[in-house]
Amino acid sequence: MASAQPKISPALQAAVPLRPYQRAWFLDRSRRKIACKSRRIGFTFGSTLEIADDCADRRTKWLIVSRTQDTVKEAIIECANHLAAMQLAERRFKGHGERFDIEEELLDCFFNGVQVRKLQITLPNRSTIAGVTAAPDALRGFGGNVLLDEFGFHKNSHALWKAAAAATILGHRLIVVSTPNYQQGKYYALCRKAGLADGVAPQKRQNGIWSAHWVDVYTAVAQGFPVTVEDCRDIADDEDTFLQEYCCQFLSDGENFIGFELITAAESWEASLECDLTATNGPLYAGVDIARRRDLTVIWVAELVGDVLVTRAVITMARKTFAEQWERICSVMEARNLAGQPAVLHMSIDATGIGAPLAEAAAQRFPGRVDEVVFNLQTKEAMAISLKRRYEERKVRNPESPQIRRSINAVKKFVTPAGNIRFDAQRTDAGHADESWAQALCNNAATQPPPARVQDLIVIGTPLTAGLKEVQF
Repeated sequence: MASAQPKISPALQAAVPLRPYQRAWFLDRSRRKIACKSRRIGFTFGSTLEIADDCADRRTKWLIVSRTQDTVKEAIIECANHLAAMQLAERRFKGHGERFDIEEELLDCFFNGVQVRKLQITLPNRSTIAGVTAAPDALRGFGGNVLLDEFGFHKNSHALWKAAAAATILGHRLIVVSTPNYQQGKYYALCRKAGLADGVAPQKRQNGIWSAHWVDVYTAVAQGFPVTVEDCRDIADDEDTFLQEYCCQFLSDGENFIGFELITAAESWEASLECDLTATNGPLYAGVDIARRRDLTVIWVAELVGDVLVTRAVITMARKTFAEQWERICSVMEARNLAGQPAVLHMSIDATGIGAPLAEAAAQRFPGRVDEVVFNLQTKEAMAISLKRRYEERKVRNPESPQIRRSINAVKKFVTPAGNIRFDAQRTDAGHADESWAQALCNNAATQPPPARVQDLIVIGTPLTAGLKEVQF
C-alpha cells in the first residue's frame, strides 16, 4: 500500500540531490509504476531512495530483485546510504547512529547453478529492505512490495513476473525499471500495455494499472544529467545501440539470426573470458577469426563438457601485427593441460584473404589439429546454422559480456537477388561480428573428428616440423 502525501524535505534534498525526472519518480507513489529509461541516468538511485523513505515512514517490507548478486549488493548498499543520509539530515531514527547493517543469508534455492543469497537491512521500526538475484523461486512465499530492477534483462522474465505479481497481490506496491532490451520478454510486453514501447513519451502518465515514466538521454541531459548526447552516441559505437540504450527504442531483432533471448539464455557463471589453459583437464577447442587493421582478431576457446560447449577464454586483439597474432595463436596451441597433453585438441582458423598465411602456418606447425576454413557463402551458412542449433538446444555457455552479446546478435541472414543465403553483419568501430565468427569457428572445431594422436604434435621453439621452412611474419 502506498504511503500518503509523499514529500522530500529541503534537508534531504540537499543531502541526496535529485534531478527533476528523479524527483517526479520519487514522489509518484502509485501502487504500480513502470519506467522505460536511458542507461545510467539514476533511476535505481531514485528507486532505492523511495524504498528507504517508505520504510522510514511506516513499518513495511520491500524486496529488490536485480540481475546479479553484485547488482543486488549495490542496490542494498545504496539503501543503507540513503537511510544514513536521512538520519543525518532529518534525524528520523531517534537514538540510532548513521550506520545501517546489512545482513546476509543463504537461501535454499539456486540460480544459474549458484546458491542465492539474500541481503537485508532491518530498520529500528522493524521495516525490512531485502535484495535477491532474479531467481523466481526466491520470490515464492514472499509477500510485500517489490522492485524489479533492469527487468528487461532478467532471464526467465515470465516466470519471475508471475512470482512478483503474486507477491504484491494483497495491496502491496510493484515497481518495474529497465532500459529496453529488444522486442522480447515480459518487460517489453508490460511497456506495450503502459504505452512506453513507441519510442516517445506517452501522452498520459496513467495507462491501465500502470503509472508510466519515460526518460531518454535527451530528456535527462535537458534536466541536468552531466553528459552530452554526442558522447553517448560515440560510446554506443553504432546507431542501433545508441537508439536502444539511450533513446528508449525497442528495436526488433527479427532480422538477427540468433536472437537476444537465445543469447541471454546461454549466459552463465560457468563460462569465463579468461582462463589458464594449463590448469584445465577437459578437451578444449578453439576458433580464430583473423583481422589486421579494420576489425578484431578473436581467439575463442571453449571446453566440451558432455555435449555443452562452455566458453573458457575470449582473446581479443585490435590492430596487432601478424607476428603478435602468430605468437598468441602458438601460445594457445602449445599450452599443455594438467595431464601433460595439449590443452586445445582442435582449432578452426579463418583462412580467408589476409588470414590465409597464418592459417597455413598453423596447419603446418600443428599438423592434424588445425582446420583452415575459407569463408564463403557455403561455409558461413553451415557454421551459422550449426552454432544457432547449439544455442537452440541450450548446449552453449557464454560469459556475461555486452560486447559478445552484441556481436553474436549482429549477424543477420540475407537473401541475395540470385536467391542465395548470405550471413553478414554491419561493420562498426567495435568490429565486424568478430566474436560471433570466432565462436562459430570454435563450434566447428568441436564438431570435427578428434585427431588420432596429439601428445607428440607440439613443437616448442622456432623450428617447425622436418622439411618445412621457418615462417616469418
